[in-house]
Amino acid sequence: MLKRLLSRHRQSSIAAPVVAALKPMFENVEPRVLLHSPTFVSVNGDNRGEVFLTLEASSKIVDAGSISSAAIQMFTAGADGVTGTTDDVRVHAALNYNSTIGRITVRGAIPADHTYRVRVVASRFTADGGTFALDGEFHGAQVQTGNGVAGGNLDVSFKRDTSNNLTARMSTSAGTMNIVLFKGQKPKNVSNYLAYVNTGRYDNMFFTRKIGGFIVQGGAGKVNASNQVVSNPPFTKNGQTVTVQGEPGISNTRGTIAMALSGSPDSGSNQFFFNTQSNPILDGTGSGGGPFTVFGQLKGNNDLATLDSIDGKSEKRLHNDVTGHGVTSALPSADQNNVPVNQTATFTTATEQVDFQGTQGEVVTGGFNATRDLVIVRRVAVLSRVFAT
Repeated sequence: MLKRLLSRHRQSSIAAPVVAALKPMFENVEPRVLLHSPTFVSVNGDNRGEVFLTLEASSKIVDAGSISSAAIQMFTAGADGVTGTTDDVRVHAALNYNSTIGRITVRGAIPADHTYRVRVVASRFTADGGTFALDGEFHGAQVQTGNGVAGGNLDVSFKRDTSNNLTARMSTSAGTMNIVLFKGQKPKNVSNYLAYVNTGRYDNMFFTRKIGGFIVQGGAGKVNASNQVVSNPPFTKNGQTVTVQGEPGISNTRGTIAMALSGSPDSGSNQFFFNTQSNPILDGTGSGGGPFTVFGQLKGNNDLATLDSIDGKSEKRLHNDVTGHGVTSALPSADQNNVPVNQTATFTTATEQVDFQGTQGEVVTGGFNATRDLVIVRRVAVLSRVFAT
């Protein structure tokens, strides 16, 4: 079973990160009366330019014109390297508003770890036909904005977190997982993971393997713009896969994230796995190439609930490496024998030889849609420090 964790790596060029566009959208909801200026109760952003602004519950009914580039603006620092000065550079930001949860998503093409700024102009962010303007003075990332007087802009900047307590936000089709990275304890493996995160290499990846009650693994494959499964290869240098030295010492307990290996403790590269249960067997040298280096931990119960949701999904063989049959192409560095899927009702299958010992198994042969059926990771990025501009 442990051999399923191993990865076969091949050469590939490094793909450039792609920033997916979000179309501005405002969802209509039932009429309600707002008796005060809208305020925000949560402001957070990541190191690649995605910001979540969450409105206070009774503030969710805002005027449609509030979700616009006139009202919500993004900037990068100018030549002085400081936000909030006259040489700030305005950048395009895609906007989306989910009125059900009152969350505005602001996304711009910000290079990883660059400082940037978001301003919500109070006079243009209004409710009740312009009767109430934003009360937006910033007091903290999880503190309600405002001073009780309408007309204050929300003006915040986002800066790289240089502490040893980084949090990576993994947004998946099954929910969000916040991962505390052990930068101080496992610097080499965290640095390796962040090299993929900061270049967008994990955006639109999917989980390629699930062993129920054991691990959920990803990193080797992704879904492209044409809704096709394609390889997500490791970094290479001089024609060789770039690997990271193992840093064992933290146990593979439930909710931890660790590097997948290809035969030795120092062979980790682009693939990782979450431990869905505590797996002390992976801490030892006899565990199929281990010990496996743990470099992070899911932050809380909501994050564990998302992992459990993935662990509870059905597993299907989407490609048969023996016959070449299936609904996806082969991935050079991972099999697709136990891929977690969201549904099976539309699948057609065939039973055929699935290994060189003659074992028979079921292979999906039709009725598959990658975006619908796979557990896809839309984006992984590190949360930034947020402060008043």
